[in-house]
Amino acid sequence: MKTWRKRLKLFRGASLLSALLSGIAVTALTFLCLVLCHFAVLSCFELTVGWKTGYYYFFQAVLGGEILYFILYPLFHALFCFRLGSRELLKRVVLFVPEELKDVFISVYHLAFHRDKVTGSEELKRAAWVQKYVFLQEHGFVLAYPFRRLAVKMACVMILFLIFLGSRNF
Repeated sequence: MKTWRKRLKLFRGASLLSALLSGIAVTALTFLCLVLCHFAVLSCFELTVGWKTGYYYFFQAVLGGEILYFILYPLFHALFCFRLGSRELLKRVVLFVPEELKDVFISVYHLAFHRDKVTGSEELKRAAWVQKYVFLQEHGFVLAYPFRRLAVKMACVMILFLIFLGSRNF
């Protein structure tokens, strides 16, 4: 049971880190595109103050919306998933569970965190939990976040930071 909780905590943290890295990458790419578009338009056309002001407000609105959706939303979502027994965390974990093991995983999850909602004696609940947990292990299921996806996102963010920090044009 303790390893189950540790793995679930690790999954929750990795999921938050993955969402934040995706948000940073999308926001940085949008910022880069908007700045390059701004320089391209300024080099080709002579814009009035009104157009420049409109572009500035558009720039702020797009970046503000992306920061709200891609960075702050995952942080608030992580606050809702802070309890290991929350439904939001279960929904996120089930996305990575193979289809044929979803029902067994959900029942193990409910036996682990919502024992009071499951009917039956404590001995039967404990026996069912052990039986289903062993079934998951026999089928090769380990509760872990796909860290290859996380590594790719970290590499993309690092490349974007190298572009921003290594360029002398900005």
